[in-house]
Amino acid sequence: MIASRTAVLVAWAIALLLAVALLLGRGHDTPSDRTLVPELSIAAITGFEWVSGPRASSPGFRIVRDARSSTGWKWTDPAADAESQAIEDVMAALRGAQWHRRADRAAGGAVTSKLTIELGDARAIIELAQPLGEEQRWLVIGEYAVLVDSWVARAIAPDPVAFRIHPFSKVGQADQLEVGSFTLSGSPRRLTKLAGLPIELLVDAVAVEHLEAALGDLAIVALPNGKIPVDTNYRGTRIALNGTLVAVEAGRCPVPDREHHAIFGPALGPSCVSEPAWQRMITAAAVFDVPRDLAGLATLIDRRLVPIGGSIEPLGVTLADGSALELSRKPRVKVPAQPAARDADPERVAELLAVLAMPAEPVASPTARPIARVVVTAERNTTFELSVFPGGIVVRKTEPLGLRIGEGSAAILARAGAAYVDRTLWSEEPTTVHSIQLGGVTYTRGAVVGEWTRAPQGAVDAAAVDQLVRLLAVPRSSSDAPVPTDPIAVILSIVPPSGPPSERKLLLGITPRCAATVTGTIALDPRVCALVTKLTR
Repeated sequence: MIASRTAVLVAWAIALLLAVALLLGRGHDTPSDRTLVPELSIAAITGFEWVSGPRASSPGFRIVRDARSSTGWKWTDPAADAESQAIEDVMAALRGAQWHRRADRAAGGAVTSKLTIELGDARAIIELAQPLGEEQRWLVIGEYAVLVDSWVARAIAPDPVAFRIHPFSKVGQADQLEVGSFTLSGSPRRLTKLAGLPIELLVDAVAVEHLEAALGDLAIVALPNGKIPVDTNYRGTRIALNGTLVAVEAGRCPVPDREHHAIFGPALGPSCVSEPAWQRMITAAAVFDVPRDLAGLATLIDRRLVPIGGSIEPLGVTLADGSALELSRKPRVKVPAQPAARDADPERVAELLAVLAMPAEPVASPTARPIARVVVTAERNTTFELSVFPGGIVVRKTEPLGLRIGEGSAAILARAGAAYVDRTLWSEEPTTVHSIQLGGVTYTRGAVVGEWTRAPQGAVDAAAVDQLVRLLAVPRSSSDAPVPTDPIAVILSIVPPSGPPSERKLLLGITPRCAATVTGTIALDPRVCALVTKLTR
């Protein structure tokens, strides 16, 4: 019994010693820090250099921190700003990636490329070796090969194109865009230079959209394998944003077996864009390269008086008589002779907006004096000053062309502020009118829609009663009027589906001008008086 117990104790002791030895050995062979570069300080990185092995298709390149670059990073040869997000992605992979297992250097196989991380005068080197299956790859770091997921290798050594900035990704945000012989400025876009000479013309939004979309598609797709024949005098097609040259055409891009177009710029460096994408941009730009005459400019001009929609929403209009029309959710109008702003007539506001937004016919600018001026204000202090001329022609300030909108639309545009005052007395749903009293005659709604009874008894023209109810449920004043003679009381009894009943009252005189007294004296639709006369016989 004692012997067997001793044997068990000895076995336990041997197992414990083996476990300790295994733990000690594992701690020696496999460090606890499995990051690619232990204790790497991302902030201390001053540059990167990627060098390809003999089987790689791209040459080596170096990117360093540079405060003078627009992105904080710069290619050294050729000189160009580097895409900061791509650098951030590399540093994120270096900071977060870990290897799975480690082996002797020879386990990695042949090295295909090398990443050198510059830390001031110090260097950390990671060599990319052979894949292990489809999901893993060997890296060689110092005297060891370490196995990582394949995404790690792709993240720390991406395609060099990833480090080129997209030159036109924010073209829509630029205040000024120059392509070849013309310049577009502001938002909405105005043609401010054509064939090297100043001009002022609000241009068609669709043409601008096509051009900006084509420029946005000019992403860098490859880097040249040879020297691009750059026109150092910049005689090729120039593209500038906000007055700064971004790219100049440089012919065919020397990339074997590919159709690419070469561009070059001070911050871009020699780069290749898709040839079809370049041709789409040239086609979209050719729309703006027109003669400076009526026929040419008529193809470019935005035919709307104000390009309402998209980024342009009118906030207010200074009318022909100086009245201020506020275009909020509930429009209001301030007439100079009145002490306060009043609600605006929504129908007349809608008419005005329709005139501003409808396409017109480009014509020669009139030589006569304008009969009215209207100023439309939009967001970001954008203004459109419109001069109205005889013959229904409108000219935007400083533009060389006019737009024919017609006499009727021009009359709407030239309205004074008083025409926009909302003259709706009240607004009720016609079906909630339970009865209508016309002096000594009362009509009461029946149980069926369109059915009415009369007191005192007499003939009932139900269609005429319905029409009068519709007019008086939402009565509108056409103008002020003299006090009516021999008025009769008109009382509408309102019974809504929920809530208490109510009444609407006015004193109506058939003459003069179908005048009614509510708080003041106004003229109503003449049809109201005609129907009242008919229904009170």
